[in-house]
Amino acid sequence: MDYDEPEGQQLDIKLIKRGATGKRIGTLFFQSGGPGEALTTSLPKLYDRFPAAVRERFDLVGFDQRGVGESTAVQCFPSAADEGRFLSSMPAGFPVGRKQEQAFQKGWAQFAELCAERNPTLLAHVSTANAARDLDRMREAVGDSKINYYGLSYGTFLGATYANLFPGNVRSMVLDAVLEPVAYTTGRGNEGERLGAALRLREDEERLRTLNTFLDLCGAAGRERCAFAADGSTRHKYSELMARLDKGPIRLGEQLFTRASTVAAVGGALDVLKPIPGYVDHGWPQAAELLQGLWQARETPASTRPRPRSSAAAIEERYAGIEQSGAIICSEVDRPADPASYPRQADWAARRSGDFGRLAAWKLAPCATWQPMDDDRYTGPWNRRTSAPILVMSSTLDPSDPYRNAQTLTRRLANARLLTINGIGHGVIQNKSSCAEAHESAYLINGTLPTEGTTCKQDHKPFQ
Repeated sequence: MDYDEPEGQQLDIKLIKRGATGKRIGTLFFQSGGPGEALTTSLPKLYDRFPAAVRERFDLVGFDQRGVGESTAVQCFPSAADEGRFLSSMPAGFPVGRKQEQAFQKGWAQFAELCAERNPTLLAHVSTANAARDLDRMREAVGDSKINYYGLSYGTFLGATYANLFPGNVRSMVLDAVLEPVAYTTGRGNEGERLGAALRLREDEERLRTLNTFLDLCGAAGRERCAFAADGSTRHKYSELMARLDKGPIRLGEQLFTRASTVAAVGGALDVLKPIPGYVDHGWPQAAELLQGLWQARETPASTRPRPRSSAAAIEERYAGIEQSGAIICSEVDRPADPASYPRQADWAARRSGDFGRLAAWKLAPCATWQPMDDDRYTGPWNRRTSAPILVMSSTLDPSDPYRNAQTLTRRLANARLLTINGIGHGVIQNKSSCAEAHESAYLINGTLPTEGTTCKQDHKPFQ
């Protein structure tokens, strides 16, 4: 568990493997978003998204990093139902008004206390740096002298951390949809004391830009291809819907939507142009259908949100809760410790990017009272020269990890090349580009990088 005490307490890491279909080069390790995603569950659903040439030459291995999934995991409640009951009392998306802000902060402070009580040792050892050390042990276990790695979203931070902790152990590394490490961990100057990581990464600005693009393209596509398209301005229709939600929540099926929860749901759906069966069931078409459903629904008088049914007694069960993501982030990311700073951040961010600013500002509030930090977290340097060059990939409009972050990381890394995808969405593996896949395959198999300045197109356009 603690690499400073190798003979001390141990933990388990669960992996899943799909063998190479042809002449094998080695193992390609894969880690994706979150943090907190269980790859033992996700990899089978994403397997066919890897190029056939890559599947032919590499064993594909996904793993639940420490603190997550079926590995030794953080768990703050006896069961998912218990956690659901606790979270149901808190505002969804982000708090609105002083009363909700106080409830939001009080709830997350209690959540942090419960997590510390149930995970007294593990919480201090779940940083990405320790996951990178685990990854190097996995490399040794599969018998590879150097690692082959594909990181998506948060997985790019794990990759960048590994590359700088073990620069001589890299054979190939693809970083797809980049989480910029300085902005994420500390920020520049005293940013870490003033702003949460999401605001430092400026994901709120890019999500607003993507929303406006979504609304414009939806309107241009028309109702046959985009359910929310308006006869006039689709942006105006969206603003009207938000104004209706300001008056009170709207029920759609079994769910009750507030303005804040609608913004969070739509913002998340902007990452993927088309759903990925079994993995992501929401994309741009589904975001449009949600908005149109709310538009057509009748307003619901303000009421408490539906809450999970209570059970007679708590039953201990293994579950993957939001604490598995939060534990990793809170163990390694600088953030304002003063609870009063979060409403101020939200007001400032709202002037910058509207509702997405508020959503981003409150994103790190759960970490405000979280203890402890991981003493072994890694915050740089990020420019150690690796034994092989790194391939960085990014679309020009990524709502979660802006393109500028990929440009910045490429400059920070001592030995990297940027492949630009002229398109929309979060990650090549989630938004197909045959051009990018060809470059990715050539790099992973032969070590051949795309020429400087190479740009690819996506295979699909929105609403087509």
